[in-house]
Amino acid sequence: MSKIRFLQLLFIFYLLGSCTQETWNVEQENVLRQGVLTRGVGPMEDAMEGLKGTTLGKKLIEKLSIPVKFEYDQSMKPGTMGYVGGGIIRYNDLNAPFGPLLFHELFHVYQMKEIAVASRNHEVEAYMAQYLLVMSIEGAEEKDFDAVSTEFENCIRKLAKYTTWSVMDTKGSIKFQRLYEKALVELRKHHLYGTNTNYTEEPGPYSFQNLYNFLSIK
Repeated sequence: MSKIRFLQLLFIFYLLGSCTQETWNVEQENVLRQGVLTRGVGPMEDAMEGLKGTTLGKKLIEKLSIPVKFEYDQSMKPGTMGYVGGGIIRYNDLNAPFGPLLFHELFHVYQMKEIAVASRNHEVEAYMAQYLLVMSIEGAEEKDFDAVSTEFENCIRKLAKYTTWSVMDTKGSIKFQRLYEKALVELRKHHLYGTNTNYTEEPGPYSFQNLYNFLSIK
């Protein structure tokens, strides 16, 4: 083999090696980028830290019975978040601040543990918990609570005074039962929770069993 031919082969091997390395680097970068998105590193962890700075947020995070994981899901409607079971909360392009929304989904983890159930009863209770969190923040006003519809927000505000009542007391209160039913009516009309979705509900008498247990924890 001539010296020139030998040098040509070395040059070809060098090019092949460089292309392979470049391809590998691109693939690894994509995998790493996907991993960061899937794990939800960044904004969700920041929001969790923010919740830990509130009394209710810290308490809820400490009392969860299963670990929580975050997954970025581009198939979801932008600005939404949802608990899908197994401790996994999925989200897409959230608008800050979204701490109260995260608290809402964490409360679903507290309610349902491993298996997520599409329940309007769970939603009423989780929105009630979200309202209590919002109003516990210094300087908060009623308008800072945003959920479903104006009428639904009014129902939650009126139901809030019953959060210190026992489960049996709320089950026996005609006014509480009527307010709760009005909240369900508003959810039935909403495109996310309506009768044309997979959401269902349990019949009354209604109560905030999970919320009562949570608030009673010392």
